[in-house]
Amino acid sequence: MRRLLLIAAIASLPAAAGAHGTGSRVSADRAVVVDLHYADGEPMSFVDFYVYAPSEVGAYLHARADRQGRAAFVPDRDGEWRVEGKDSEGHTVRAVVPVTGSVAAAGSGGVPAWMLWGSLALNLFGAAELWSRYAPRRAALPGMRTAP
Repeated sequence: MRRLLLIAAIASLPAAAGAHGTGSRVSADRAVVVDLHYADGEPMSFVDFYVYAPSEVGAYLHARADRQGRAAFVPDRDGEWRVEGKDSEGHTVRAVVPVTGSVAAAGSGGVPAWMLWGSLALNLFGAAELWSRYAPRRAALPGMRTAP
């Protein structure tokens, strides 16, 4: 019984720390912020915006601006990035953002991969241990057929 509790405790540690391998990190030095506004200076609040990477046709990012009309993205290469904001009435604003000296986004700061794989291995081992202990008893229950 103690062995089973030990296995369960060890197997649950990475899962509690990992929460499905997610993580976050605040980085205030790499983002590019573009203010989208109308001709009268009013912000284009919550409009859809698209970001296009240099030398690419498809959108690099599609998102919504915030209440102040700010559109933010993190470039992963140097060059001229294009930002295009569109509201529901057909108003469109375009901006060209020259990016130099950009740094590709680093890892997410989450749980190391070895910890997740270790958790998987321990959970599989624990399941096999439970199966080997309780499977013979289950076959011996009344009303159950056993294999010949």
